Amino acid sequence: MLKSYFNVAIRIFQRDTLYSTINILGLVVGLVVCVLVILYGRHELSYDKWLPNSGSIYRYEVSLGNPGQELVHNSTSHHVVRGLLSDSFEQIPSIVRVIETPLIIEAPDKRRIPYTARFVDPNFFEVFDLPLLSGDKSSALANNNSLLISEAVADLLFGNQNPVGQTLNANNMRNTDNDFRIKRSAKNPLMERDYVVSGVFRDIPSNSHLAFDIIAPFVDGDGFARYYGNWFFQQDRVYTYLKLDSVADEKEISSQLAAFVDKFIPPPKGYPDLKASDLHQPKLVNLHDIHYDATGLNSIKSPGDIRRLYAAIGIAVLILIIASINFVNLTVAKSTLRSKEVAVRKILGASKRQLIVQFLSETMFFAFFSLFITVVCLELIVPVFNNFAGITVAFEPFSDPNLATALVLLTLSMGLLGGLYPAFIVSRYRPGKTLQTEQSSMARGSKTLRAGLVVVQFSIAVTLGLIAVTFYQQNDFIEATPLGFSPKNKLIIDNINEPAFIEYRDVIAREIRRLPGVKAATLSEKIPTDNFRVGSGGNASIVGDPSKILPGGIGLSVDHHFLQAYDIPLVAGRYFSEEFAQDQYRPPVDPTIATPLVSVIWSETRARRVGFKNASDAIGKYLEKSGSSAPYAVVIGIVADVKYRSLHKQVQPQSYFVSPYIFDKLTLAYESEDVLPDVLKGVEQIWQRYTPERPLTYEFLDSVIKNKYETEKKQGQLIALSAGLAILVACIGLFAISVLVSELRSQEIVIRRVFGASTPSLIKLLVTQFSIPIVIANLISWPLGYYFMRQYLDEYAHRIDLSIYVFLGVSLITLIIGWGTIASHILKMVNLKPANILRHD
Repeated sequence: MLKSYFNVAIRIFQRDTLYSTINILGLVVGLVVCVLVILYGRHELSYDKWLPNSGSIYRYEVSLGNPGQELVHNSTSHHVVRGLLSDSFEQIPSIVRVIETPLIIEAPDKRRIPYTARFVDPNFFEVFDLPLLSGDKSSALANNNSLLISEAVADLLFGNQNPVGQTLNANNMRNTDNDFRIKRSAKNPLMERDYVVSGVFRDIPSNSHLAFDIIAPFVDGDGFARYYGNWFFQQDRVYTYLKLDSVADEKEISSQLAAFVDKFIPPPKGYPDLKASDLHQPKLVNLHDIHYDATGLNSIKSPGDIRRLYAAIGIAVLILIIASINFVNLTVAKSTLRSKEVAVRKILGASKRQLIVQFLSETMFFAFFSLFITVVCLELIVPVFNNFAGITVAFEPFSDPNLATALVLLTLSMGLLGGLYPAFIVSRYRPGKTLQTEQSSMARGSKTLRAGLVVVQFSIAVTLGLIAVTFYQQNDFIEATPLGFSPKNKLIIDNINEPAFIEYRDVIAREIRRLPGVKAATLSEKIPTDNFRVGSGGNASIVGDPSKILPGGIGLSVDHHFLQAYDIPLVAGRYFSEEFAQDQYRPPVDPTIATPLVSVIWSETRARRVGFKNASDAIGKYLEKSGSSAPYAVVIGIVADVKYRSLHKQVQPQSYFVSPYIFDKLTLAYESEDVLPDVLKGVEQIWQRYTPERPLTYEFLDSVIKNKYETEKKQGQLIALSAGLAILVACIGLFAISVLVSELRSQEIVIRRVFGASTPSLIKLLVTQFSIPIVIANLISWPLGYYFMRQYLDEYAHRIDLSIYVFLGVSLITLIIGWGTIASHILKMVNLKPANILRHD
């Protein structure tokens, strides 16, 4: 019996190819989008869960600030934390630090390759049970010269050779001692060392925040020890992880962290009502939550946004709903044209149960055939999707029981939804009445259902269209928003605050400035796009006016050329100049003598936040810290605000000072793309002359800024594509409905023509019929679209204004698309020949 039902389904497919193709296409689109989002969501929500006992691992993070200022959350912590936590809490069986440090590895073929290494405590494997392909975990980090490398690094450096036991020379390009007296003339163990490969670990998957390539142990006397007991030195990229036995231990430790801080850190001076824990707030973040919940500065890997993941899942569900509605709508509409078939089958003895099974088997045939096409499409699309999204997910339905189950359940659900109406409604048709009128009495009864489903489809499609337009406009706005500096034609060289480089960086910068085509070369602590810590004003105020307190903001160390090189406009006063010794910070020779006065330059926002109505009024004002008897700085200039941070955030007050001890970036500004090849050649020659042991690596600032918003741009493109697919599927359904309605209303149309109805009046009648559901859908989608657009834009401090023209434009486009979809059938219907339609009546 079932075989005959499927044979009927195949004959229906062959007889009505247009209807069948439309039905299958809608399901395929819905299933493909849904599966892609399932793969993406599973990847995102599985971060770090591949590690054994990952649920028992926590990272110690801290929020820091000064009295009266916003606390700044940091993913990093202090060296001293490890020992004090271990001594204070017996519930912590293992605790380990991880420090990020750049290394230059000399390969066996003499290539010098830069890597980011992780220096760890020897008990690293007690916390992180990384799978080793070779080597012994118990001894892999036992020696000071041990080195663990990833599978990818091993393949690159050694090819098919066994790397274990091989020697690699590594240059530590960021020695944490930061002792400027270290010279490059002799091989210094703090900078350069021969390591022996003690093991190879499996490549860290993309769904992990760890991103390790090379692991090395801390070394006695490596420069870290000087900070072990220092609470007030927060080394960049120091992460503290601990492993606990139970969730109860985590809750108990977390409840005591404030007391732990107050025990070891003295309260802030001059604020008797404050405790240390008010300004130094630690917390434990579970490894599973780091990717989405840990949004502090200095994250190892850019954190995700759970709201955007939920948005992607929601959009996929909506598209699947549209596809399902489309399938149901077409099935219902088509079933009403099979009333004669049902009547004849009943007369020949078919039971209601047999008719129900027949209709359900037919819809299941279409659903599972769509699933087959979906699997084929996904095999082709998933690699492209991985490349676009920058992740690695695998579509393996035959070896992944969870995915296979989800696919089958989705398909079964859509098959049931499509078959329920004809199975239980059409099977109730009365043969006598149906054959007497040559159509089902229920044919018109399904019109309200069809119209309602079209309304739901287009409501979803128009809402997605509104969101997509908003994403596009906001991304366009971001790209066009002036940043307060010029990112064009800027080349950035990183990590110049290294013992191997400090001795020569000023000379290199001067020689680069002399190259033809170079406009400027400047040294600075950070550049735009870096993570800026927003700190306080250091409890400082204006001399003679203690009510004017310095607000929190960004403090940036630059050289004398930075502001001009970045084309940051001067509003009042003057730029830094090498002609004034006061413009550069100079540490006191005698520690008993106060630090010499230093010049600072403020941004307009900082001057206003201090309390000056006119920014220029701040020129010449002296700054003093609370409890100090002498000023420490003087304001010599005011410059325009710069949008250093993401456009999600408001512009922060900024101050600039010259302190060469913390320079870490070199920016080269060149005239045009035409001179770039010669400039790069000249820079390479200078680089090799002074630092031959370090490969020249650089990036372009405009590309860095573009990449900063690339994820959001891709998300906007995905939403735009989703909206397009939603509208496409809805229009496919509308097209198919118009074909079926033309069959149902053909007699009505020709009778109207016989009684004198004109072609324009008939077109108006039919267009109105199809337009009403679309208009209703637009009215429903406007408040929904406004709500979601407002939620999205509220994430940005710098954003577009919502316009009524967006709503009107999207609505008009959907109407035009709808009219265009059914235009050919409307014209066909109004030009029907009465004789051909009424000859059987």
